[in-house]
Amino acid sequence: MSDSNTARILEFDGGGERGYMSMTFFNRFVQQWGTDPTTLSQQFDVICGTSIGGIIALALAVGKTPQDLIPFFTEQGPLLFTLGSNVFPPVVFPPIVPSVRPNSVEKVALIITNIPFYNSSGTYANAYGSGLLKTLLETLFGDLTMQDVKANVIIPTFEYTTKTFVLCSNLDNPAFSGQDELLSNVALATSAAPVYLPPLELTSPINTKLNGLFFDGGIYQNNPSQLGYTLGKMTKPIANRFCVLSVGTGAGEYGFDNDPISSNLLILERDKKKYTPGTTLRMVVQKMGHSVKNLNKLQNKMLDLQVQDIDFNTIKFLFELFSIASTGAQESGAQSLFLESNYTLDQLYYYRFNPPLDLTLDPALDNTSPEILTYYEDLANQTYNDDIENISTFLGHLTA
Repeated sequence: MSDSNTARILEFDGGGERGYMSMTFFNRFVQQWGTDPTTLSQQFDVICGTSIGGIIALALAVGKTPQDLIPFFTEQGPLLFTLGSNVFPPVVFPPIVPSVRPNSVEKVALIITNIPFYNSSGTYANAYGSGLLKTLLETLFGDLTMQDVKANVIIPTFEYTTKTFVLCSNLDNPAFSGQDELLSNVALATSAAPVYLPPLELTSPINTKLNGLFFDGGIYQNNPSQLGYTLGKMTKPIANRFCVLSVGTGAGEYGFDNDPISSNLLILERDKKKYTPGTTLRMVVQKMGHSVKNLNKLQNKMLDLQVQDIDFNTIKFLFELFSIASTGAQESGAQSLFLESNYTLDQLYYYRFNPPLDLTLDPALDNTSPEILTYYEDLANQTYNDDIENISTFLGHLTA
């Protein structure tokens, strides 16, 4: 980079399997740039991200390339977001069937029993769901810690016990945590999406590591580009010029059911018809292979409800609020940077990739079907082609 007074920030949003669209876009960007993809950590002063975006950010910060991360979505994603083999009649092979998501009734039953959708257990725990994610991240990062990253990083997460919003960074500053933590633990802490994956419990011996029960950073800030921008100012105080590339996972819901007709609860009513009269939620949980022991009085009472008697409106409303909170926080940060770059005298050059999604295709964060991956790839490439002039202009500022 020729201008030493420029701070360059790269950010990735959270969004589960939608991260494939982010990587498709960013891979095109790097190809147009013509830079060595193994040196991206040297091309940016700050690399930040949340949830899957945090995993991507940390991987790039230790020298991985966009191409290195593609199999995480195309090959491992269908196994990360799938139910265990216990939901099927006994099979010899394969032990895990990819891309099997809980239906609406199963989601309600799992939420009541406080069992994350993709919580792995049993003989094949490391082959699917949360067990596979842990194995993949430990393999990807090994014994590397936050001190081994080659760029300044900032990764949000949320500590439940103390109700604390936590910013993980390699920077030695009291505002940040986890300066000496294993990268695999930081990646797990930022990506523990509520109800989808179990929280991460860490007990670290020193203050610069993480302690507590951690949930997905999207609870706090699903788009930490504004935080990355501030970190760029902190770590490069002489900078008078800033370039921020913010890579989203598409504008749309993250909630209970992404299909627009679910507003009339037709999807949920359809799922109820799959169960014979007299089927209770307790029976649904047991059929999925989960234990219903050690539940409190309220949980037991709710599990005795018959599927046909369930009113899904409250559950759906809570998931809609989760969607609003996640997207609202991320888009407020995006709007702030947009306004500053376009309507102030600051030398801030900002580009945001976050195309609107077709909700009729069910772009839920746990949908890993071949059809949705093709849609994400096509959407990323089409958006890139349609906006090539603005992208080229931003790239010119980035490399100036």
